[in-house]
Amino acid sequence: MIELFDIETWRYERKFVISELSQQEIELIIRFHPAMFSEIYHPRWVNNIYFDSFGAQNYRDNIEGLRNRVKVRIRWYGSFLEPAKEPMLEFKFKRGILGAKKKFPLSSFFINQKIGERSLNDLIRNSDLPDSVKAYVSPLVPCLLNRYLRKYYRSWDRHYRITVDSDMKCNTASSHFQALFQQDSDKINTVLELKYDSSKDANADTITNHFPFRMTKNSKYVNGIERALT
Repeated sequence: MIELFDIETWRYERKFVISELSQQEIELIIRFHPAMFSEIYHPRWVNNIYFDSFGAQNYRDNIEGLRNRVKVRIRWYGSFLEPAKEPMLEFKFKRGILGAKKKFPLSSFFINQKIGERSLNDLIRNSDLPDSVKAYVSPLVPCLLNRYLRKYYRSWDRHYRITVDSDMKCNTASSHFQALFQQDSDKINTVLELKYDSSKDANADTITNHFPFRMTKNSKYVNGIERALT
């Protein structure tokens, strides 16, 4: 799949799943970090619809820990009950802890009924996308819907960025959208992710050494699939 895209920029993505600290404690750790992180942007809800093959190949690649992996999703921000503003079809590539994205704009849509495979595939088919992308996505099916609240921080030197994701909600994509809001969000686990250009890896330890938690393997897609099916 990656051969279809001209990807030049890869970045490190180090994830930390935090369950022992409150949101306030995590924010204090970030704000008092020697790298002088400050909040950028306003917190916003991130909405995703993930696609996979009938055999759940992307899910199995993650479970088996393959170094080279891909995830396919539709992502948009903000309210879930209003027309999606500027939705994107995203391909998320992984090489170990290196990550890269490729995005394609989609037409706005409104989830106001049962999330259907046909309607989502029609959305992709009728959007202005390269034929190679449409051909790759056409056999895939929507399998997971999730959303979470994201906060953004950046170091004083602008070399390192942190995102903090909380209040995760998820459900299978075959469920009615209202089921997503009837489900309790994950109030225990918060995911902190440190992101930076591959050229800045030599000094990354100066950032992570000040975190009182350890880096962990984490996939919101895998966690969402397993949580939604239990």
